[in-house]
Amino acid sequence: MGGWANAERQTVYRESRPEESYYIACDEHFLDTFGPELIEWPTLRQGVEGTECIINERAADRLGFYLPAGSSLPRVSPLGSRISVEWSGMREVVGVVRNFQHGTLRRGIEPLIVV
Repeated sequence: MGGWANAERQTVYRESRPEESYYIACDEHFLDTFGPELIEWPTLRQGVEGTECIINERAADRLGFYLPAGSSLPRVSPLGSRISVEWSGMREVVGVVRNFQHGTLRRGIEPLIVV
């Protein structure tokens, strides 16, 4: 990936439901460098390509994939779902990582989209 990118706040939509998330553009070394635990990831995948993205658990919660503890409804996997990211268009969710601190410690864990 040429150039650079920064963590930016962007509006992300699942269906017509808007949510604010941090957006990080990365290269194929992101997972090895940051080391987030993969909690949903197809075993044969090598990384993220083109119009794909990885989200963290907080983004999955906010976008309505993961339901609150004690919910009687089944958990819905975000894998294969398409979300609309404000500046980069439609993205297919290909992985979910465990929440990790990716910004200032003054904020809690924020929703994250990694492309």
